[in-house]
Amino acid sequence: IGLPPIVQRGWGFEDELQAQLKGFTSVPFGTDIGSCIAGMRALGMRRVVMLSPADFHDEIQGNLTRYVGHAGIEVVASGRVETGRPKSVMLPLAEPYRAARALYLSTPRVDGIWITGAYQPSVGMIEQLEQDLGVPVVSSMQAVIWMGLRLARVSAPIGGFGRLFAK
Repeated sequence: IGLPPIVQRGWGFEDELQAQLKGFTSVPFGTDIGSCIAGMRALGMRRVVMLSPADFHDEIQGNLTRYVGHAGIEVVASGRVETGRPKSVMLPLAEPYRAARALYLSTPRVDGIWITGAYQPSVGMIEQLEQDLGVPVVSSMQAVIWMGLRLARVSAPIGGFGRLFAK
């Protein structure tokens, strides 16, 4: 389940959802926001910059900021990948890379980058961004895949997709 539908319901809704679904199935599952929080915690990210897709308007970004704040993660600055393209057009990885890099460099004393929007391309550039800036990066799609592997009890490190997959 994506970020906006959970965070707009407020802190604690994910726990309610987990409890409801346990009544229907014993198969473990994760959510986008829960996976992101778990990933950021695993990497020790407490003060982050948040990069979102262009269509994540101020209300969504505010909801995200408040939600992860309850988890002890402070969003120090936020930005969007403004491309002028429709959501349906796949962005080259260079665009979110440049936007994440610029946002991080413009914000002092943060310890990581959080890239929201699972549909926004990012996974293929995370490792390079981490190497260039020396900080961890968590993206929604990366975190969802990482959590899915953990829930399936697959824990072998995987190279090429950032520090999270080395955990």
